[in-house]
Formats: sequence, C-alpha cells, structure tokens
Amino acid sequence: HPERLNTKTTLIVVSDTKTIALESALKQLKKIKENVKRVIWLNPLPTERWPEYRSVERVAGQVEMWPCSTIAQLEEVLVGRL
Repeated sequence: HPERLNTKTTLIVVSDTKTIALESALKQLKKIKENVKRVIWLNPLPTERWPEYRSVERVAGQVEMWPCSTIAQLEEVLVGRL
C-alpha cells in the first residue's frame, strides 16, 4: 500500500531477507526509504547464521536490522530500541 507511506511512517519488516530477487528487493527498499521516516527490519534468522547470507548484510546496510526470533527479543526491540 504505497499510498499509506509518508514521512511520518515507521515501516516494520519481519523477514529473514532470503529472496531470489535481491537486487529488485533492494531497489524497492531504497524507494520506500525515500518516502518514510524509518524502516526497522526484524530478522528471525539466528544472528549466528546472518554471515551465511549476503542478503542480510546488504539489507542491514540500508536499514536498522534487529534479531527477532523469540518473544524476548521482540520485547527487547519494542521496549528498548524503538
């Protein structure tokens, strides 16, 4: 819903970043970032596995990325980081 995105919007994405179309996804992410206040990426993939995927590094280079695979991690992000 691009019409709902504006400079007051904080977009929260929950994804492990694995995609078969990384370049296209990065292009869309860049476009979205131009129209929103903030993008926060919650990655359910365990952090020890992040180095296995170049997509994690590429996406994390564009947005705030936080580990979020447990309720405790979600609480930590919501209470302490947002």
